[in-house]
Amino acid sequence: GNCDYSIASQFDGEWRISLLEYEVNIDLSPITQELDVLIQIALAAAGNEITLEGEAEDAGAFILNYADFTYQGILAFSTEEETVLGVLPIPSVPIDLETQGSWVLQDDDELVFTDSTTGLEQVYEVISLTENTAFIKGVIYMSLDALDFPSEASAILDLLGSDFELPINMDLQLERIN
Repeated sequence: GNCDYSIASQFDGEWRISLLEYEVNIDLSPITQELDVLIQIALAAAGNEITLEGEAEDAGAFILNYADFTYQGILAFSTEEETVLGVLPIPSVPIDLETQGSWVLQDDDELVFTDSTTGLEQVYEVISLTENTAFIKGVIYMSLDALDFPSEASAILDLLGSDFELPINMDLQLERIN
């Protein structure tokens, strides 16, 4: 039998993202010199990196069409409010990403989504797949412009440059709707 057929075809349908866990590591070492001394000291202790993490329920959906390998994806959630390094408050940031294009399953365990407008690829490792659930993990890159950070945080992140892409590590728990 053809295994590729059976595994890829199992993704056909509509999936809601029942749980999303995210982690963002931002390396600030290129810009530490330009920051407030208090923040510099706190950053140095943290290896000049800040980490944002949290989770969200009902964070969007994917519709995968096996007949022509097209997809639509919606990621819609807000990050959790947190104080980084004990000195830098980062309020909740809304993430709203709609993509559509083509998808492919590589080596039976890698879902690759390619956005037809931007050409942006999202690669997810398939950790588990049953008839009605899937657990996938991957990284999406978002430009700082796409994220609505508040002014204090923006003042820092803007120093990284507007073309800086923020890598967001995501674990997605998917549940089949139909």
